[in-house]
Amino acid sequence: MATDRAYLMVQHRAGHALKVVDRALTSKDPVAYRRHARHLGPAILMNGLGQALATAAANKDSRQLYEDLREWLGDACPWTHYRGAQDLITAIAQGDRSTYMWATEESLAWLEWVKKLAVARIAEEDRD
Repeated sequence: MATDRAYLMVQHRAGHALKVVDRALTSKDPVAYRRHARHLGPAILMNGLGQALATAAANKDSRQLYEDLREWLGDACPWTHYRGAQDLITAIAQGDRSTYMWATEESLAWLEWVKKLAVARIAEEDRD
């Protein structure tokens, strides 16, 4: 049973990641999306989730990736702790430590799919 649940979790993440990467393909600058998808995970590990998300939200080039992660952690993720949260950064800052750790782990797991799919589907015009 645990294996089935883990598989479904991976499947949900991958499906949402595919949706947002395909949406990024039609954006004004898909290469920037690809670049930010590759760098947000390390930024979370180095700076913490809240600070990395605040930086991404403030940067117009990474704002769409932030919005996609906000969508995932907010309502698209079936096991989210932030359902209905209007402001993800505030919800993270006001939550408890275990929820923060969950959000960090879930963000990194989701970003792995986004990064892999973005690298595979978005042509690299310049060396990142």
